[in-house]
Amino acid sequence: MEKIIKSGIQSLLCGITLLLLTACTSLGRVPLDTNQRPTIHQSKEILSTNQKNLELELMESTNLAATGGTTNLVVGGVLGSMYAAHENKQAEQLFKPLRQDLSDTHFEQLMNQQISHQLKSIKWLHLNEHNLMPELTNEQKINIANNATTVGDAVIYVDLSYKLSNGLNALKVVAHVEIYRKELPKAVLIYKNEFQYMDKLDTLKSRQDNVDIWSENNAARMRQTMNTAALMLSKEIAADIQDPVQHHKSKRPTNVWYTNVFLKGGGGSAYLKEIKGNKNVIRLKYGEIVILNDSLVERKYNWRE
Repeated sequence: MEKIIKSGIQSLLCGITLLLLTACTSLGRVPLDTNQRPTIHQSKEILSTNQKNLELELMESTNLAATGGTTNLVVGGVLGSMYAAHENKQAEQLFKPLRQDLSDTHFEQLMNQQISHQLKSIKWLHLNEHNLMPELTNEQKINIANNATTVGDAVIYVDLSYKLSNGLNALKVVAHVEIYRKELPKAVLIYKNEFQYMDKLDTLKSRQDNVDIWSENNAARMRQTMNTAALMLSKEIAADIQDPVQHHKSKRPTNVWYTNVFLKGGGGSAYLKEIKGNKNVIRLKYGEIVILNDSLVERKYNWRE
């Protein structure tokens, strides 16, 4: 009787948790509640990406006419498109040799190996398989989880992208992670979060100089950066999956200001999670995790957003 009562309580708690998860899926991070752990029978990890090599971030066209009538706005739009096209063409020409140097580097495989290695250390995940696949839609993810062998089987999806900035001075890696568990009538989302890694060259140089730095000694600097990104991201992913706390700005005062080198004037307030060497690990407003250079983070003491 005692076992039946415990089982019933656990099922009720899981049901309540799933309702809460459904309600907050649009708010960023969805933590994996501790009540979900015993329900996972076994799991597999799928890293999905269409990339086979490092890609260049393309500059988006902007209207160069700040004010004026319709004619000015039209002309400004045309000039903005021409300027963006020119900048993208120039960046592509400079980027081409570096991409060629990296043709033997399979970053997606490296990421998959590192992530699966970290996930295997989480005993209650019971990870027994990891695969590489092209990009998947949400519907495809649910279908794969629905076709799992047993109720309770989980699928860990890692959507990967990695780009070099248009100024050729910064690398950004993004991993969007979701976990679906097979249930009846269909699979349910039990975890979600986004992870970013940004590494920016310290010196202010031209595009050509930036490429030369990345490319020196058969792209040694870029290869090292990619290896570090794979290692640090995989560790943060594994740690965050095991963290059941829903981090919210009301509970975690923002204490740093960070700069997003991929957004013009981009950045914002965040919570400093930890410092690892010359990298800062920060948590954003809705729980997302970003790893970036110490130079891109400004400390704010006794300060709240």
